[in-house]
Amino acid sequence: MRTNGTAVVTGASSPIGSAIALELARSGSSVVLHGFRNVESLETLKLEVESLGVTAWSYLANFADERQLHAFSEYVTECCGGSPDSLIIASSSGVMRPIESVTRKHLDWTFSVTSFPVLELSIRLKAASIVIVSSLGARLVVPSYSVLGAAKSAAESMVRYLAVELAPMCRVNAVSAGLVKTASAERLQGYEHLVEKTLESSPVSRLVVPQDIAMVTKWLCSADAYMVTGNTIYVDGGERLLY
Repeated sequence: MRTNGTAVVTGASSPIGSAIALELARSGSSVVLHGFRNVESLETLKLEVESLGVTAWSYLANFADERQLHAFSEYVTECCGGSPDSLIIASSSGVMRPIESVTRKHLDWTFSVTSFPVLELSIRLKAASIVIVSSLGARLVVPSYSVLGAAKSAAESMVRYLAVELAPMCRVNAVSAGLVKTASAERLQGYEHLVEKTLESSPVSRLVVPQDIAMVTKWLCSADAYMVTGNTIYVDGGERLLY
């Protein structure tokens, strides 16, 4: 299963974004890599992608700044010579705290970085296949995850509207990941308990790893998934069935 063409991966310096970028590169896609703070990781990833025999570009942007978001979309159009074949939005950021301590500033920041780019980049770039990386926190209550969960839920809702309103030019889907061991996940309240609970109750008895998400994302970007749009695909080993 090959994707070829050009792909854009936001949040590429994260473990999930990196795995997706490398999997698409192995399938023959040239890749535009987006990051924010971690310059060294992004450049290391760029070299790794290029070692697979495809072209890679890297770009730093803070999506909370709408001007930087617009500049990134213009850079992508220039690199790809128009619309990319695939757009994967794996970038997100936000506060993790009990809901009683959430402020308007926390909401504004989280939604501007996690939700708004889904709308803006999808409309501006109009990739043939658009995939949003979400999480089970969009539909389940996870301790201290209220703001991010709401932002990801909004992104999943936008997937359905974009799938209808951008058709037939674009297919739009979300991949909802189960618990993955990452630095951001470890910030969750009661993280160790969540790991134990998942391992005890998950039908497959292990956590999700970034490669699991990358493989499903690659499939959604391929011609094999041509008739799949407007869906949220769960990559969680059945975890959501038993909470």
